[in-house]
Amino acid sequence: MKKSIKKILSLIMAIAVISAAFSVASAYAAEEEKVKVVVKNEVFSTDDGAAWDGTLVDEWVEIDENSTLMSAVVNALDNHGYTQKGAENCYIEEINGLAAYDGGEMSGWMGTVNDWFANVGFDAFTVANGTLESGDEICIMYSNAWGADIGSDWANNDSSLSSLVFSEGTLSADFVPSTTEYTLTLPTDVTSVFVTPTAANKNFQVRTYKNEYTPNVEKSEYKRTQSIDVKDGDTIYVGVNNSNWPSMNEGAEENIYKINIVFDKTTLLGDVNNDGFINVMDVTQIQKNIVLLISFTDEQKVAADFNKDGIINVLDVTALQKYIVKLK
Repeated sequence: MKKSIKKILSLIMAIAVISAAFSVASAYAAEEEKVKVVVKNEVFSTDDGAAWDGTLVDEWVEIDENSTLMSAVVNALDNHGYTQKGAENCYIEEINGLAAYDGGEMSGWMGTVNDWFANVGFDAFTVANGTLESGDEICIMYSNAWGADIGSDWANNDSSLSSLVFSEGTLSADFVPSTTEYTLTLPTDVTSVFVTPTAANKNFQVRTYKNEYTPNVEKSEYKRTQSIDVKDGDTIYVGVNNSNWPSMNEGAEENIYKINIVFDKTTLLGDVNNDGFINVMDVTQIQKNIVLLISFTDEQKVAADFNKDGIINVLDVTALQKYIVKLK
């Protein structure tokens, strides 16, 4: 009997050690900082003589305190054995056999940081000086026209958006660059969205904010790669070319797009008492019906089955409680 108890205790200790190891590993993974690196050629086809076309790299690369924009690009290429020339001088001349001037006298490699053609060289972006951060997106692109064919135009001061895409929900109308206010209707089980705005001219910066448009507040915006927690009544702002932001062009106006967040209340998942809110009262209603064997109405069944498994039980109570805590 004592031997059995010892075996059980040993097994419990082993499980605890393994669990602790996983917890440490998970915490370390959560602290890893990465940037997204994309390398592509969409303007010069292999049929026309390019060494390659399409997307060569699209992945997340780890960064540390010594990282620079260029080192992140080189690491992404090295991960696949792709070659490059010029990175050490902060001007890429060739990537995997595709070089500047291969596509004509105006061809070569250009790039964006968070979808913006910067007004400074790539050597200016480093982790050490705070201009390169985890979540940033670096895109290195081949151009046949000094950038005009990939979104950079010095002769055009159009500071509108060409597109505005949300990972979830439905806009109140098809996006039109000249229309600056919309309503985004989301399913009731959605808690966050990705917003992907694209400038008509990427010489202008685009930044996204929630509930307050604060272009003067440093790092208050949401990155293109960052999800935004949302609830009913929130507002998302997307600004283009604020006067406080650097730009490749001069003299263009600012555009601000406003997106009002609402949730589809046709069947508000979680709103069991149908008062328009999801809170502890709904949790209490589910518990009361389950304990006292009170039948749910058809509307309550839809709202109370929070985990959508077709059964209303304590699992729905737990899921709803976690959702309410997250809302707070």
